[in-house]
Amino acid sequence: MDEDFVGTPIDTETLLRQEAFEIEGEVISHDVEGVALNRRLNRLNRSALCISGGGIRSATFALGVLQALATHPRRSANQAAKPEDALLGRFRYLSTVSGGGYIGSWLSAWLSRESFGEVQQQLTQRPEGPDVEPPPIRDLRRDSNYLTPQVGLTSVDTWTAAAIVVRNLVLIWLLVISALATALLLLKSALVFISWVGATGPMIDTSAARWALLGSGGLLLLFGQRYTLTNYSLGNGEGGNQKRFVKFDLALAGIGSIFLTTWAILPIGWDAQPPSIPLVLAIGVGLFFTSFLLSFRTHRLQPHNPWLRLVRWMVAGLVWGGVVCAGLMVLVNILYAPARLLVLVVFGPPWLLMAQITAETIYVAATSSETRSDAQREWLARAAGLFVAAGIGCTATIVLGLLGSRLMDALLEDTTYLYQSLTGGGLAATAGIALLGSGGGDGAERGVVVSSFARVRKILQIAGGQVFLALLLIVLSGVLDYLLLGGSLLDLLLANAINAPVTISAANTELDTLIFGQKIDPPVSEMELLLHLLGGFMIAATLAYLVSRSVNINRFSLHDLYRNRLVRAYLGATHRNRKPNPFTGFDLEDNPLMNTIWPQATERDAPRVSRLFHVVNCTLNVVSTRNKAWQQRKAISFVITPRHAGAADLNPRNTWRGHSGRYKGAYRPSALYGGKHGISLGTAMAVSGAAANPNMGYNSSPSITLLFALFNIRLGWWLGNPGQQGNHTWRLSGPRQAILPWIEEAFGLTTSDRAYINLSDGGHFENLGLYEMVRRRVRLIVLSDAGCDPDFTFADLGNAVRKIQIDLGVSLTFPDLDQLQPRIRTGDKPSNAPYCTIGRIHYADADGGGEDGYILYIKPSYHGTEEAGIRAYANEDERFPHDPTADQWFDESQFESYRSLGFEIVDELLSGIPKTVQGGDLEAILNALSQQLKPADNVVPMHAASSDATAAE
Repeated sequence: MDEDFVGTPIDTETLLRQEAFEIEGEVISHDVEGVALNRRLNRLNRSALCISGGGIRSATFALGVLQALATHPRRSANQAAKPEDALLGRFRYLSTVSGGGYIGSWLSAWLSRESFGEVQQQLTQRPEGPDVEPPPIRDLRRDSNYLTPQVGLTSVDTWTAAAIVVRNLVLIWLLVISALATALLLLKSALVFISWVGATGPMIDTSAARWALLGSGGLLLLFGQRYTLTNYSLGNGEGGNQKRFVKFDLALAGIGSIFLTTWAILPIGWDAQPPSIPLVLAIGVGLFFTSFLLSFRTHRLQPHNPWLRLVRWMVAGLVWGGVVCAGLMVLVNILYAPARLLVLVVFGPPWLLMAQITAETIYVAATSSETRSDAQREWLARAAGLFVAAGIGCTATIVLGLLGSRLMDALLEDTTYLYQSLTGGGLAATAGIALLGSGGGDGAERGVVVSSFARVRKILQIAGGQVFLALLLIVLSGVLDYLLLGGSLLDLLLANAINAPVTISAANTELDTLIFGQKIDPPVSEMELLLHLLGGFMIAATLAYLVSRSVNINRFSLHDLYRNRLVRAYLGATHRNRKPNPFTGFDLEDNPLMNTIWPQATERDAPRVSRLFHVVNCTLNVVSTRNKAWQQRKAISFVITPRHAGAADLNPRNTWRGHSGRYKGAYRPSALYGGKHGISLGTAMAVSGAAANPNMGYNSSPSITLLFALFNIRLGWWLGNPGQQGNHTWRLSGPRQAILPWIEEAFGLTTSDRAYINLSDGGHFENLGLYEMVRRRVRLIVLSDAGCDPDFTFADLGNAVRKIQIDLGVSLTFPDLDQLQPRIRTGDKPSNAPYCTIGRIHYADADGGGEDGYILYIKPSYHGTEEAGIRAYANEDERFPHDPTADQWFDESQFESYRSLGFEIVDELLSGIPKTVQGGDLEAILNALSQQLKPADNVVPMHAASSDATAAE
């Protein structure tokens, strides 16, 4: 491993200083930090253009906004601004999210290939003639159906996309099924081995094995209990976390329970009696006594009598032994002999875990009068919850693995029943979907019906992923049994149990219930079964390993399909010398590297008008975060810029009391991050727009997460952690193996403290691109919010305001937000409501000085006063200008209507500013707009509003 591969990430404050130097040439000393750094950044008076998420809708609307900003201030009524005067060139930052990143990346790629003057001219004019649209815009219009440029079922593009989806799904399913088959075959092999042990135990000398199992199982339980006793009574901030509990308590108890179950099986055979009750009780008391002595130092430091605690803990051990004995009594006195061993195998380990929970419950009751009993009860309750979850999961997996082939066999035996089940189920499902979709009735009655069906639908959504996985396990278990054993493993084990082929009558016996009246074939020896299963296990494990190492978890998702087509449509549009492959139409040179879209150090003296520093906003998914403050959002902000990639909420600042709740941040150079040559602009754009993903920040749901992973609906991207955990992975293009990242996605286990992180759509955290601009203390922001919000609930704006207030301590206010109105309906009177409003960023309050910032917030609507082309389209499409984001296939009229609306809104807004102001800076323009958008008696000039705070500084 190269030494510079490891490196050290820079922190957030260093990043902010470096960006100030890159953009403004401002040198800020490392001694300037914290609030002082914020005030220093504030004095730079930087500006930003933010473009929200919203797919191609947001991108196309923002194209019109960009053209208007490039046009003003006009030199005359029909003449655009000079390049050096254009408002577009005055922004220092370009902050984009998701669909906003499409058009933002288009602009960044264009500016990296041509001068700002050339770009501005083509944005505002048609240099080659009035009938020749500039190629970068013409090609955008041509590829408005960027996913499948040629639409229709007979289109090659459609079938190519379908082929990619199916190919990737097959490869991911090969990975998943081979991994599941490996786990199932290992489980089946263990069951057969234990069955063989039970069958041969009474006939051979197993004393050495029994002592080994008893000793090792007892030691594992012993050290698990020691962890409990050592940690549950410690003070605040002390003791291990949940990960350590799982590793040093739950895992030890689980493995120890398996060993003790096997020890109990050895003398049983199929008919013999289990271990004696006094022996089991003695084992329980002995285990608990010894574990207490091993943790005696902890108890001696407590204010209570440790010897009284010992007595209570030994009583708990007696209870543990009693619960175990109760299970053994049920096993011997109630169950039919051939079923005993199978029941013990399936339910033995979970029963021992339940015995542990019961014993701890008795102990909690006995110590309830102690001073810190509340904290102790909470600790033991959480431990019990994890024990229960592990027991249920273990039992369900074993039952599904063992009974899967039996359930399949029952259906295959009766084809009529199978046909009726499938057709009846299909009809029932169709009817159910129809009902769930309709919710008939009207008025109050309809509200009740819709509410009821909404609850049912929610339940189905919650359970859907788990049910599908259970069915997959059942089918896979059955297929494995028939391929390797020629029949149901359960039947074969039962046949061996009674040592003869039998036909079960319809009599109501336990065995009849277990085998559904099936005639069992002559028995096959357990050793033969074991060899077949182990052979299958080796094949499945080898296949799973090879597939996991060969199938790139990033490349064989939907991401490549999505990214390649975005790159062709948006980045290729600005590539004049592109030489596409004649068969596929793709050109690798369309996609510039992220670090090439900003001037290098040798160009530092070039006029800053030539670039906007592009911040691509993504989401780092932390669905399994241990930070309780993030359990709703399940995500942190992650940025990719021309210079660095990383997140501010990485690398916690620890104190002597543990996590302080603050983070240093961790960023790596974009020129090296995420691949041999660094991350590309196309990858950053596609990651920022990865809306459909198993882990989706605050949109994550356990059932949807599992279903999306199973069906490979994954647009996200795995990259090395920029923090210290990724010291050896941050320069890689993705994980070296696929199965572990897939498991993390499928079960919502993504977090920020492992070697690899999962990135997705920036809108899964914050959809406006505002959050990171406030972190940088940008004072003047123009924000295009074209998210899908037909009712003007301002959900994205509210989300941004809340997160900025919580995380950055800066409040944002929009006093005239209620002036913005949703679109009028066809036939309504035209509206004179504004399309924009001014918001204030209260930097002075947050930083104890400095100037407040201001936001020009632009939101598309339809008022009936727009030009004829927009009006005609709005009359055809009642959803315009808030068509659903799922519609990524724009036709010509739709594309032009959104573009024209964006241009018209900003053009009219800026045209209303006095000419004396138009030539001024952005602050003067925003100040004029604040007066234009407000009643005259409410206007307070922006510079005056912050003068007191500035003086105070």
